[in-house]
Amino acid sequence: MMEYEEKEQVIASLERQNGVCGCQHLSTLYAIRDKAVQTQKKLESLSKKVGKHIIGDNSLKGRYKILYNKFEQESEEYYGEILTLFQEPSNLELILHSQASSETKKINLLTVQEIKFTSPIVTINCARCVQQIDVLDN
Repeated sequence: MMEYEEKEQVIASLERQNGVCGCQHLSTLYAIRDKAVQTQKKLESLSKKVGKHIIGDNSLKGRYKILYNKFEQESEEYYGEILTLFQEPSNLELILHSQASSETKKINLLTVQEIKFTSPIVTINCARCVQQIDVLDN
């Protein structure tokens, strides 16, 4: 099994390949993802401020909690949209990446469930143009 640090390097490399394609059937997914990414950036910025004000400023902590809940909701919406898109096989595909080489293999959702305890590295790609959209890691 791949060492944790090596796996993290592979995931980071794959995440840099995440992108957006022009395929119309994924436009809603991209809009949801963009919204979640913007909220995540605000959350990270606010997190730095909260860390500096551990004692006191309850309004800052309250804003953080509200923003965190918003991010959680947007993340759920994003992954819900992915599951909806998987109902039509021509929308998305899952690619299993070998942890030891550059080999890849198309897999289905059932396979992901079967291998999830082996710490697989799986990407979600557009089934029409093969643009990588996201990296799933457990």
